[in-house]
Order: sequence, then structure tokens, then C-alpha cells
Amino acid sequence: MDMCFIDDMKIGRKLLSGFLVVVLILAVVAVIGYMNLQTVAGNQDDLYRNHMQPAENLAKSNAALEKMRGDLYRYVYFPSDRPATKASYDAQIALINDQMDECSKSNLQADEKENLAKFRDSFALMQASYAQIMKDADANNMKAVEAGFAANGDAVRVWSATLEKMDQARDTLFSTAADLDKNTDESVAGSGMVMIIATLAGIIISIAIALSLSRSITDPIERIKQGIKDIHQGRFLNRVSMNRKDEMGEIGDTLDKFAADFQKYILGTMVMIADGDFSRNLKPRDDKDEMVPPVKKVIETLRAVNEESNKLSRAAVEGKLSVRGNADQFKGGYWEIIAGLNKTMENVILPLNEAMRVSEQYANGDFTARFNDKIKVNGDFKKFRDEMNEIGEKVSKSLVIINQQVGDLAASAEEANASVEEVSAGSA
Repeated sequence: MDMCFIDDMKIGRKLLSGFLVVVLILAVVAVIGYMNLQTVAGNQDDLYRNHMQPAENLAKSNAALEKMRGDLYRYVYFPSDRPATKASYDAQIALINDQMDECSKSNLQADEKENLAKFRDSFALMQASYAQIMKDADANNMKAVEAGFAANGDAVRVWSATLEKMDQARDTLFSTAADLDKNTDESVAGSGMVMIIATLAGIIISIAIALSLSRSITDPIERIKQGIKDIHQGRFLNRVSMNRKDEMGEIGDTLDKFAADFQKYILGTMVMIADGDFSRNLKPRDDKDEMVPPVKKVIETLRAVNEESNKLSRAAVEGKLSVRGNADQFKGGYWEIIAGLNKTMENVILPLNEAMRVSEQYANGDFTARFNDKIKVNGDFKKFRDEMNEIGEKVSKSLVIINQQVGDLAASAEEANASVEEVSAGSA
């Protein structure tokens, strides 16, 4: 499944969306549970209001029927209590009628209504039969009364029929109630299963969302961390390369741009400097840029050092041995470079000047000149000094010998001239 849309979401919206989805799942589970509870509650309410309550009405009516039968016998066989008995008898009729009216208000099934109507019809016949027995008892027609009370008499027959209709109505209510109770149990079991399935589905979806969000955040963090580690280890060729639009993508793009710019402008410049190329001109991005200005200053300083070095080289080539580099415009190691070149010039030029002085004396025929011992020389300059002095010494010695030989020749010449003069005088 393509999850790029998650990667492109901002982290705040991503987390909020994940929480909202989880909340929505919880809300759906809660609604399902509430609806199932409402169904169960409705079934229970239906069971009580439309079945248990009518059954209670029938139970009270059944008790009233029993009381009516007892009041009937008492009315017949206890004439002195007839007014009170009649009042009790009428109260039972009223109670049964009230219970039947209350029962009729319930939401009964068609068969329940039918059985209730049959009970009322039978109850009406029973009242008529009982009223006739009371009338016969009032007339002291005990023969008719006994006939009504006989096993197959009218009073017994309608009494039995009424109780039968009562039992039928009650059994129908209980049967329907049992079916409703069974349906309620099945609904509860089904609701429990639905809740379990919904809860498990919610948990699975929530875990999937959590894992997806976690990967969407932790994976780029790991890549960014590796990118930073690569930069820390000096590996600027690697790139994070995250194709996403959230904050992690922006961080990755910024890190890649930093690595590319650093590689191109900083490392590239350092490579050029290492190769002796000081031609790159870097410009700071803004007044808070702390990376480009130092590199730019290095380039400018190296240019100045190079210029001073070239100036000294040109002066040396042109024989301007008095020219010196301006070391004071530099600091630290750069100052040491120019100061070292100046010192080198001093150490080279002073012996050269002394050699030129001695050479000038030699050129003027004064071979007694010697290299000044106060001038400290080292290395090849010692050999140079010694050879200059040796030249003077050897030439001086040679000149002494030559002068002696010239003197001897002059003396010999004078003696020869004197001899010649004596011979000439004798001949004359």
C-alpha cells in the first residue's frame, strides 16, 4: 500500500490524524456497544412491559377469580354476610376489569390479544352465571343454586372455561416472553461477539496506524542520523535523499544541500588552495554566515603571503637585496613565513655583502682583506668564507714570492750592469 501521503504530512498533523483515527475507532466501538446495549435494554423493556407486566395482571386477575368463587359460596350459604360479601365480590370484578384494561395497554402479540379477548368473553359469561346464582339464592331457590354448583352445572362449567382461557392467555405470554428472553440472550451473545470483533479490529487498526506513523517518523530520523554521522566522518558524497514533504523531508533536504554546498565551496576551495590555486572568490550568504568568511580570509591571507613572497623573489632576481617583506600585516604562522623569508634574506645578503667587500679589495690588489669574523655564517657559507680567505692568503703568499723573485732578478741585473761597465772602462 502506498503510504506516501503519510510521509508528506506534517508531523503534528500526522500525529493528530493518528490520534483522531484511534479516537474514531473507539467511538465506533462505543457506538456499537451502546446500540447493542440499547437493543438488549429494549428487549428487556419489552419483556417486562409487554409480557411480564401483563402476566402479573393475569396473576392478579386469577387470584381475584378465586376470591370471586369464594365470595359466591359465602354469599349463598351465609345470608347474613351478603351485603359485605357482595361488596367484596364487586371489588374483585372491578379489580379484574382494571387488570384487563391495564393488560390491554401493553404491546401484545396478535395471539396474546386474541386469548385475552377470549378470557374477557368467558369472564363475562362467568359473571352472568354467578349473578344468576346470587339471584336464585336471594329468591331462596336452593334447587337452582345446587344445580348451578353441580359438577356439570353452569357455574362450574363457565368457571372452568374462564380459568382455561386465563391459563391460555398466561401461557401465551410466558411463551412469547421465553422467546423474547431467548432472543435477548442471543442478542447479548451476538453483541458480545460484535464488541469483541470490533475491539480486536480497533486494536489491529490502531497498531497498524501506530506502526505506520512510527516508521514514517523513525525511518527518516535514522537516515538523517546516518547522514550527520557521514558528515562527521568527512563523507560528503553521501546524501539522505528523502522524497517527502514533512519536517523530516525538509531537514533531509537541508542536510543534503549543506553537504553539497560544503563539498563544492568549502572542500572544493580547500582542494584548490592545496593545489596552490587562490582564485576562488567566496561570498558570505549573510552577515551571520560563520563558515564562508574564515575560508575567504584564508584565501586572502594566502594571496597576500604569495604576493609578499613573489615581491621578495622578484627583488632578489633584480638584485635589490635591501627589499624586505611586510611581515607585520600577518599573524601567527603567516607572519612567521614572511619573517622567515626576511631572515633568510638577511642571512644570505650579509655574507654576500661581506664577500663583495672582500672581492672589491682583491680587485684593488689588496689581498690582505679577510672575511669579517664577527659575521656568523653556517653551512655552505662557511666554505664560501674559508675559500674567500684562502684566495687572499694564497695570492698574498704568491705575491711575496713574486716580489722576492723580482728583487733577486733586479739585484742580478744590477751586478751584471756593473760588470759590463767595468769591462768597458778597462778596454778604454
